[in-house]
Amino acid sequence: MLKGEIGSFSIAEILQMIAMQEKTGILHLRSRGRSASIFFESGKVVSTRDRRQSGRDTFLSYLREKGAIDIETANQISELKQNQGGDTIEIILNRNLLDKSKLASLLSEYVVETLETVVKWETGTFEFISTTDSPPEKNVVKPMRLEPILMEALRRKDEVDEIRRFLPSFDTKIRVAVSNLEELALEDVDKQVLQLVDGERTIDEILEISQCEEIETLDCLERLFALGIVAIVEGQSEDVVSRPKVTHLRSWILALVIVAISTAIRFAIINTDSKASMKHLTETMASFVEQRRIDDLNFALEAYKLVKGCYPDSLEELVEEGLISQNEIQSLRGARFTYWQSSAETTYVLLP
Repeated sequence: MLKGEIGSFSIAEILQMIAMQEKTGILHLRSRGRSASIFFESGKVVSTRDRRQSGRDTFLSYLREKGAIDIETANQISELKQNQGGDTIEIILNRNLLDKSKLASLLSEYVVETLETVVKWETGTFEFISTTDSPPEKNVVKPMRLEPILMEALRRKDEVDEIRRFLPSFDTKIRVAVSNLEELALEDVDKQVLQLVDGERTIDEILEISQCEEIETLDCLERLFALGIVAIVEGQSEDVVSRPKVTHLRSWILALVIVAISTAIRFAIINTDSKASMKHLTETMASFVEQRRIDDLNFALEAYKLVKGCYPDSLEELVEEGLISQNEIQSLRGARFTYWQSSAETTYVLLP
């Protein structure tokens, strides 16, 4: 048995240690009232369902959120578990409530999302117990390599940390700052998040109830702040609304860009006939998003080298490893990014 405090070792380090030593067993994690269990087989991840929980079945809720089952089917599974015992996966398979391949896909996605969540926990406890007991999903999904999942999780964590630099403290209450929302050309995700902004909820509470992924919700809030569509509720403590200290030159530059965009959109909202201003604003936003996409590619290239010991031969290898999506290796206009290595293979060049 291996146990200790999260903080002495980060969760990413704990996971890597288990994977490198090809351990088989269960890693239990606890942090601020939250818990998670990760099943390993020879260092590969089999499952992240915590079957010790006697209350709400989080995987059952996950199936509902993804539209894989309806509330009637979810209630049926819960009743069968309560009356006859058994596990959610076993009941679904025995009753043919979901196609096996569809269930396998959902289980794999659940693993990825769970790991993306837990790697952000900075305090708590961990305990690894060696066992040969296999979870029911072992008969449904193949054990997954940790490296690509972990690298994607860390990439997303880096994105979240980057966005947090330009947002107030997550304990800050925010409000809608404009009155003519119906006149603005907003994306669907913007509208969904705006419905949660009521002047009473904090950013943290909005993240908690948002139906979008955390990174998508944060990205949306950052954009809405930059456009001046949402703002901080007045009268809050300075400690609550203070932003994290930024020391990175790039972060300062991005902050200045956001201020410039925010100012431009305010004038554009007041002067709706100013097509030139809106065109300039669109180009500025496109450049901002394009730079972030290049930054993500740079991060993926360095993560690849960290694991493989060298840079990839092509950007497609980043996609194959799950470090970046297919559309992220091209610009917003659809042109492929140019990538080549130096003759010594110690540096690379990446151009839009």
